[in-house]
Amino acid sequence: MRRKAIRATSRREQMKEELVLMKRQLSAVTEAIDSTLRVLPSRHQLAFKTAVMAAKAKSKNGRRYDAQWLMTCLLLHISSPMSYTLIADMQLLPLPSKTRLRQVIKGIPCKYGFHQVGLNSMKGHFSDKSHLRRQGVLLLHEIKLKQGVSFNKASCKIDGFVDYGEVAAPSFNQLADHALALMFVPLFEDCVQPVASFATRGAAPGNVLAELVMSAVLELQKNNASVLAVIRDGAGNNKSMWSQLAVSGKLDAFQHFIEHLWERF
Repeated sequence: MRRKAIRATSRREQMKEELVLMKRQLSAVTEAIDSTLRVLPSRHQLAFKTAVMAAKAKSKNGRRYDAQWLMTCLLLHISSPMSYTLIADMQLLPLPSKTRLRQVIKGIPCKYGFHQVGLNSMKGHFSDKSHLRRQGVLLLHEIKLKQGVSFNKASCKIDGFVDYGEVAAPSFNQLADHALALMFVPLFEDCVQPVASFATRGAAPGNVLAELVMSAVLELQKNNASVLAVIRDGAGNNKSMWSQLAVSGKLDAFQHFIEHLWERF
């Protein structure tokens, strides 16, 4: 019995050493693959890694997808549903099913106010960037909408009324006919990130716009994004908003910049 125990212990130690050696070899192979993939664009790297993960799955129903890959596939399906179907049928890329994409859309909270999903995504994206690469501009754009009331199954609420999100309580006695969208555009990134959206009746008042701008600047700063400038669409001059922010275009009192809100406190 003692000899059997000694042999079993020796065999176990030998297997441990072999396991450690295999882990080292696997780690070396993984590092070699990663170093080879670095020459490819980030999207190509993501597609390759997703294809490898899909090949490991025992069945199509057991596949797991990275969040970034799911959002990329969602954008592809929105831009061209026919191309998405063709690529999926030809199995050129490991694309999730349309049912999975619908689940992703339903899982994204759709409500007026600041988009926490987008802000959290920006926080992770800019976490390892320098201060210069975090800078961008805040865009304000108003869109005219058709009035209408509808029931939102996801939130179990009635949509169609004036709603400023967390900034002010919703008004259930006024139908919204405009939408105000706030977007962050990085100076050194080729992308546009929606930050917030609000339902308004007519053009939003200047004092409300000023409050929304200040809230957006602070929210972006909390999420590793720094606003360098605020740009409005050309629909109106919004003198009231600019005066609320102490910005003036008068020749005798010209003022085109203010102290960053984050530095005031």
